[in-house]
Amino acid sequence: MSLSPTSMPSTAPLYSPTAKDENGRPGSYPRHAIEPAELTLTRTFFPMGYAVKVRTNEAEVFNILDGMWGHFEPLRVERRTLLRFDIHVVEGGGGTACPPAAVYRLIRPLLMGVADGDNYSVVDLEALHAQVSIARATLAFPQYAEWFLFSAPLVCISTRLATPIHAACVGRRGRGVLLCGESGAGKSTLAYACARAGWIFTSDDATMVPHHESGRRVIGNCHQVRFRPAAMELFPEIAGREITPRVAGKPSVEVATAELPEIHTAFSAEVQHIVFLDRRSGEQPSLDALPVNVARRYLRETLFGLPETLAVQYEVLERILAAPIHRLRYRRLGDAIALLEQLVDGDEARP
Repeated sequence: MSLSPTSMPSTAPLYSPTAKDENGRPGSYPRHAIEPAELTLTRTFFPMGYAVKVRTNEAEVFNILDGMWGHFEPLRVERRTLLRFDIHVVEGGGGTACPPAAVYRLIRPLLMGVADGDNYSVVDLEALHAQVSIARATLAFPQYAEWFLFSAPLVCISTRLATPIHAACVGRRGRGVLLCGESGAGKSTLAYACARAGWIFTSDDATMVPHHESGRRVIGNCHQVRFRPAAMELFPEIAGREITPRVAGKPSVEVATAELPEIHTAFSAEVQHIVFLDRRSGEQPSLDALPVNVARRYLRETLFGLPETLAVQYEVLERILAAPIHRLRYRRLGDAIALLEQLVDGDEARP
C-alpha cells in the first residue's frame, strides 16, 4: 500500500483559513498525529567533557541524563563543538515490559538503532545531531534507556571528536597504562585491582583519545566500574550487589567509584605503555614485547564511521601505538600488579 497524505493517520480537524478560535482569533494549523510533541525543555550536558545541547518534552529525561553525565566537566578546548540531541517522549508503547534490544544499521551518514515503533534513535554523523524517540513507559527502565537510546550522542563523539579504544586505563606516578584485551580478558578486574593497590583509575574498558590534542593523553569515565558477576568473589566490597538489569549484553555489576573505599580517580592519563592481557593458567607470569601490527589490528577493529573520520582515527591511533607494547601473562592479580609496577617504575631508572 502506498503512503500518501490521505492514507496517513490523523485525528485533527482540517484547517480552515476562515476558522476562528473561542476568542475570535484566526485559526492555526493543527499538529498532525504523526508529529511528536514540541521540545520545550533544554539543557546542556558534557558527556566525556564534550558539549551536548539536549532538547526534550519530558523533565524525567534530565534526571536520567544527570545520572549518566552529571559528573563530567567540560573539556578545555580552543574551539568547542556543540552536539545536538533531541529526545522525543511519545505516549505509545504501553505495558510494563522492557522493550527488546535495539538493532543497528549504518547507512552513511546515518546510524539507526531500532527496538520497536516507539523506541529508536537516528544519529547523523555529519551534522553531529542525534534524535531519539522513546515511549513514556520505557522511562521506567532507565538502564535500558541509557544503554540503547540516550548514549546516541556518544556515537558522534567517538567518530568525529575522539577515537575510542577498547581498553581500561590506570596510572601510576603520572604514567598511564592501557589494559587491552578481548571481552572477558579481565580488563575491568585488573584495573580495579590496580586501583585498590594505589594506582589511579581512569576507565574500565572504554577509553578515548581526544582529537584536539597532539600527544597520548586519553580520557575515560572514571566515575563508574563495570564488573562481571564473578568479580564479587574477588572483592568483598562489591559482594551482594545486584546485577544491573539489561535486556541484552553480558551481565554486569555497575558500581560508582565514589562508593568504593579509598579509590583514587582521574579523568585523563598520559599513556606510556600498552599492555595486552593474557590470563593463562599454569604459566609463569611474564611481561613480553608484542609486535605493533598485532596492537594496530586490535585497536582498529572496533572503529566505524565515515571514510574521512576513519582516516583521522587511524592517524590518532598511530600516536598511541608509539608507546611500548607488551603482552602480560598471568594467573593471579597480585602477580599482574607486581609486573605492571616493575614496568612503570622502571621508566624512572631508564635514561
